Amino acid sequence: MQNKTMNLKACGRKSGLWLGCLMLVACAGTEERVTFVTTTQLGVSADAKTQSVDIGFSRMDGVIGPVYEGGAVPPIYADIHANASVLNPKVSQTYATGDAALIATGGASAQEEKLRGKRKTMLFGTATNVGLRLGFAPDPSISLGYIRQEYSAIPILKNGEEGDVYGSVLAHIELNVDNSDYSSSGMGIGQFIATGVAAENLAPLVRANFAETASKAMKIVECAASDTAEAVRLQALLDKPGNREELRLWLEARNIDMSPTMFAYSNCYPALQAEASKAISAND
Repeated sequence: MQNKTMNLKACGRKSGLWLGCLMLVACAGTEERVTFVTTTQLGVSADAKTQSVDIGFSRMDGVIGPVYEGGAVPPIYADIHANASVLNPKVSQTYATGDAALIATGGASAQEEKLRGKRKTMLFGTATNVGLRLGFAPDPSISLGYIRQEYSAIPILKNGEEGDVYGSVLAHIELNVDNSDYSSSGMGIGQFIATGVAAENLAPLVRANFAETASKAMKIVECAASDTAEAVRLQALLDKPGNREELRLWLEARNIDMSPTMFAYSNCYPALQAEASKAISAND
């Protein structure tokens, strides 16, 4: 168990192919145990052994364990919320298994009686990198921005006359980067992974988030590409230094969840655009 975990970490550090390493370790067979590993890097990291440099945020989560013939998967849960500030980091992180994972995700304890019957190995993992990554060996490489890998290999099992069953896993990430003005920038990251009943407990939250995101997307389509007088005036004001940040703060104070550019080009808020233009012009 310990050797497999160490090999998984070493493989991920050396190759950067976390999910590929997860698959290799899974081949050894882990039907009698659950291997659950997370690694997090925030800031600047340099490793002479692997000849690599990371600047920003990177996170790797990996689970290898059994899935039972009824479709049940041992519950695990891990999350992290961070502001991604190097000098003033604010981080909240959770790692839980078994009943603790069920309780942490809003369920009840003692639900593991479902873990019965024949077992087969499953694996589930994610790898996220936000920022700059430089690799110098064995082959030079560079990545800048956002990279996300997700992988699962879950056996489909028979459940008597009820048909096939498929174990539950769930991965979710939210990344909010604000670089609207060169004088200030910020980044917020929130992500989690879960399996089994823990994943099922969290699924309604993700569904609600998806519905909200879809609703916002429809609103954006409806309100796009405005050429009204108020919108054009506000668009011109954004070209002046400092006005974009001022509009961002104006929107934030009124709980308007839109970027300055999106708001300025919208055709749904002429009255608010006129008010914003007046406020910004008064400070010029």
